Amino acid sequence: WFADIVENGRSIIVDEASLSRWAFLPANLLVVGWLSRPLSGVSIYLVGASFSVLMTLLALTLWTSDTLKDFAPKSLWGWALFFFAPGAFFFATFHTEALFLFASMISVLGLARRQVAWSMLGILLAVWTRNQGVILALAVGYAFFVSQQRRQAAAVIAAAAVGLLGLAFYANVFAGTPFAFYRAQSQWPHVTNVQQNLGTLFML
Repeated sequence: WFADIVENGRSIIVDEASLSRWAFLPANLLVVGWLSRPLSGVSIYLVGASFSVLMTLLALTLWTSDTLKDFAPKSLWGWALFFFAPGAFFFATFHTEALFLFASMISVLGLARRQVAWSMLGILLAVWTRNQGVILALAVGYAFFVSQQRRQAAAVIAAAAVGLLGLAFYANVFAGTPFAFYRAQSQWPHVTNVQQNLGTLFML
């Protein structure tokens, strides 16, 4: 799906086939598309996977920095669980998880350093990468709020709102409706039990 969208693009929604192509938020696809342009002849899968590995390494660099190292695993077993868990392959393949992890680390780094601009940047990127970006914004905003930084909390929520409005504008221009992502995702077959949920970790 990702490679096909990068190679062939997305269009105005006219039927179920064109609608399904709008199920994925645009940040990861746009970046991989830009990176692929000067690399003609290189597989989209390779470019996407390489970008994911880079984002994972940058996220781990932030995670193990002096500011955030207290939140990083303290033992080799902890790191082994991160790197070899069933879902860890998402961080080294053409998926959105690595970019979202990087955006999350930027957001938390801004929180830890009380530099709300970094948190806002991370939230904007996260909202354009995965739906969970909204949850991340609420969590970071709440953390600022309970630490008596209410203006910063409001700024983080505002960043999320701007990101959502930006997504709606982007979808309206290129898909013909501001609700393209919502409509496409609402047609996804959702898991209905724990077995199916665990199976997604193994791409079953």
